[in-house]
Order: sequence, then structure tokens, then C-alpha cells
Amino acid sequence: MEKSSKEKELSWAWDKAEDRDTLILRRMLYDNPKDVLKDYGVEKLKKIFVEKYRQFDRRNRNFWKLILKVKDGEVEQSAERSLRGSDRLWNY
Repeated sequence: MEKSSKEKELSWAWDKAEDRDTLILRRMLYDNPKDVLKDYGVEKLKKIFVEKYRQFDRRNRNFWKLILKVKDGEVEQSAERSLRGSDRLWNY
């Protein structure tokens, strides 16, 4: 019997990580790409890829960028949003 995607994710929780996007990211980095695509689909993987772009190494980054058809502009927009959100001043 084949494992569900949730069961497959748990095998990537070696540090007891519970965040689903983190576990999917680990699968994208280390698991069979065909299985990952089948389990989650392009849209879900593309969302995670753009949000966590900096956590991919160069080889994985290029691979998933091609497979998911991510444009440079999408990654840049995500990076800008992330920087703007963390560039707040404290209210004292």
C-alpha cells in the first residue's frame, strides 16, 4: 500500500518540524521530484518555491525554477515583499 503525502512528509521531520511547508521544502530538496510533483501539484510547489527561494541551493533552485516555470520577476517580487515586511520601525 502506498503512503499518503502526509505520511511521506513525516519521514522528513527528523527535527520534529511540524510546519507543512518546511516538510514539503525538504521533499523538494531531497526526495524524488516526480513523487513530489505528483503529491502536491505545480501551484502548491510554486508557492513554496517562491516563498522559500533562498533556502534552495543553486542546483535545486535552477531545477525547480525550470520545472515550475517560475519567472525571475516572481522571485524578485516575493523578496521585496519579504524585505518590506521586516523593515518596520519599533513603536516606542
